[in-house]
Formats: sequence, structure tokens, C-alpha cells
Amino acid sequence: MDYFVSLFYKGGILMWPILFVGILSLSVFIERYVYLTYTNISKENLLNILYNYNRKESIIEQLKNRFKNKIYKNETLILLNLYFENPSSKREIVVKREGEQLIKNLNKRISVLSLNAQIAPLLGLLGTVIGMIEAFQNISELSSQVAPSIIASGIWVAMLTTAFGLIVAIPSYIFYFILESKIESRIDLLNFALSYLEEKQKDIE
Repeated sequence: MDYFVSLFYKGGILMWPILFVGILSLSVFIERYVYLTYTNISKENLLNILYNYNRKESIIEQLKNRFKNKIYKNETLILLNLYFENPSSKREIVVKREGEQLIKNLNKRISVLSLNAQIAPLLGLLGTVIGMIEAFQNISELSSQVAPSIIASGIWVAMLTTAFGLIVAIPSYIFYFILESKIESRIDLLNFALSYLEEKQKDIE
């Protein structure tokens, strides 16, 4: 641990914004992952209710009983409630408007991870370029012959920021795609549930 701390300080001032980006990515991932996990519902349980749907009173009651703690937190359950609470004339407009907002909420702060994955290596590259400039400037000021070890020392220290930038960028990309996958699954379930109900409602009517 002490070794990595010493490397961090050797990397220069740009190591701090890289560290900030890394902490931000980790915080966003943990918050979004916990939220998506906590508000998730069982696809099998939901489909079982939908497949046995006959009357709106029964399905609302089943949804509230089966998903008591998530009925107003999961986007699919929220829209299903709106679907039955509104008359057919207003149903499509209300569900569409609310659905767009719920999908925006699902994707909230996800773009930060994608942005951080691009910013971190650029900060690292900038730190390396600055470090290389300083290293060669110091070499040019030496009047005597420069030993290869001095050149190598300056170069590897300068490249520390690039390494740390990549260390932050790679997990940020991974975090982004993990959350994207979870969000896409939930949106797919949402779309399927609404499409199924529309077809079922036509048959009943």
C-alpha cells in the first residue's frame, strides 16, 4: 500500500483530479447499482400475474400484494398502476409521458461513468506529457553527459499519470456497461408488460 501511495505522489498534481474521477465513478456505480438492485422485481412473478390477468381490480390487487414495498419505486409497477387508474382515452398519453420520465430517472448519472472513462486517460496523458517536458528540460540543463538511468527515471515517473488514468478509466467503462445492461433489461420488461396489456385489453373489450 505504501508503495502505491509513494507512486501517487511521484505522479504529480494531475494525480489528484484522476483520483477524484475514480472516486466519482465508484460512488455513482455503487449508488445506481444499489438502487437498481433494490427496486428490481422478479420477471417471473410479474409475468405470472399478467398471464392470469382478467380484471383490472384483480391485477392491481395482486401487484400491490406481490410487490408491496416496490409498487411506487419500480417503473414497470408505476406504469401498470397508471395504466389501470386512467380511462382508456387518456391512458396512452399519461403512460407515455410518465414512462419517458421514469426512463430518464433510470439513466440518471449513468453518463458520468462514460464521461469519466474518457476523461481519466486524457488527464493521465496530459500528466505524462507535462512530466516528459519537465524531464527533458532538466536533462537539457545538465552540462555533463547524462546517464541513461537519469533519462529512464524521468520517463517512468512521467508515465505514472497515464497508468493511473487507465486504472480509473477501465473500471469506469466496466461499471457503465454493467448498469446499462441492468437498465436495458428493465426497459425491455416495461415495454413487454405494456404491450401485453394492450393486446389483452383489446381481447377483453
